[in-house]
Amino acid sequence: MSELGLTTVAVLYDAQELWSCFAAVCSLYVYERIITLDEDIELVWRRRWSGVTVLYGALHLSVVALLMTTLAGYFVVSCARSVTDATTFGPSLRLCKRA
Repeated sequence: MSELGLTTVAVLYDAQELWSCFAAVCSLYVYERIITLDEDIELVWRRRWSGVTVLYGALHLSVVALLMTTLAGYFVVSCARSVTDATTFGPSLRLCKRA
């Protein structure tokens, strides 16, 4: 196998590992939000609003925004990037035309 072929295989393997870790993080976050939703509503959102309440809401909104932008960036990558730049964006390599 050529050097470029080995590099491509290594990049795709690394991207698969990264995607698996990202999927695990998303799953754990959603699981945690589901199991603590009743406590969250009772202890935070039914109380009088304060700066802490706003900060808590902003924290969770920023986590969701981070996860969504990471997911979007995983699929949207410029085809002009080199193979080594695409290590964090695995399946998007398949969307690019071969030269």
